[in-house]
Amino acid sequence: MHFAEENFEILSTDYKLEYLEIEIIDKENKEKNKYQLDLSGLYQQKNLLTVLTAIKLLETYFSFDKEMIKSALSKVKLLTGLHGRWEIIHQKPIIALDVA
Repeated sequence: MHFAEENFEILSTDYKLEYLEIEIIDKENKEKNKYQLDLSGLYQQKNLLTVLTAIKLLETYFSFDKEMIKSALSKVKLLTGLHGRWEIIHQKPIIALDVA
């Protein structure tokens, strides 16, 4: 069993209307990275740590392009069609969807 919080730590989170920017540090090699997620619910912080931990485990068997991972995480709605979780659909007035 692996716990994401043992591998990565969230250094900062910046919430924007269209995205969530999260800076993390890899506790093992002290490497810092920023990710922009188009899924902007604050719970995505923990989801990101879980994704990064899974990738770290899979790197034993596969190689991954870190920039492609960052790019994919910034386009989850486009790539998967997943919409509706804290999604801003209108600016003035601000209208957000949070559907399951």
